[in-house]
Amino acid sequence: MNGRWLVPAMWGIGVVASVAPFGCGIPVNGTSDDCDGGSVVDGMSGTTGGPTTVSFANDIRPLFEMNGCLTSACHGGGLVSSGYNLETYAGVIGPGDAARALSICDVAPGEPDGSFLIEKISNDTPRTGVRMPLNRPPLANDEIELIRTWIAEGAMDN
Repeated sequence: MNGRWLVPAMWGIGVVASVAPFGCGIPVNGTSDDCDGGSVVDGMSGTTGGPTTVSFANDIRPLFEMNGCLTSACHGGGLVSSGYNLETYAGVIGPGDAARALSICDVAPGEPDGSFLIEKISNDTPRTGVRMPLNRPPLANDEIELIRTWIAEGAMDN
């Protein structure tokens, strides 16, 4: 764990250096199991301390769309699979039903290896369910690395 708390972007202030009790270290609304919305704040950049190179709006969401993840039969539309909506930043941060059942976050900002999303798209035998995307070819290694980089840089809402 990187010891950072998630600070809602509207606060626009620095990071509290404490470790949260939940798997991704993200208390947001005063509860110990929040994974929803906000941005890890470290100055004006991601958790790496440097500028971010991957944009949610320009890189990550289009990648999900290109791979069919945003269809109404999957993780887009009104009734999303497993309660995990990939259409919005807040939805991607999660948690979806599977991550909630495991008491982890789908995206742990700054920690790609601690993010259930990475497990689901890169592991043939995730802890629950099957590798995603379902009934489609797996994401290419460079696509997975792009998501890993976004998460490593703090999974910013940019």
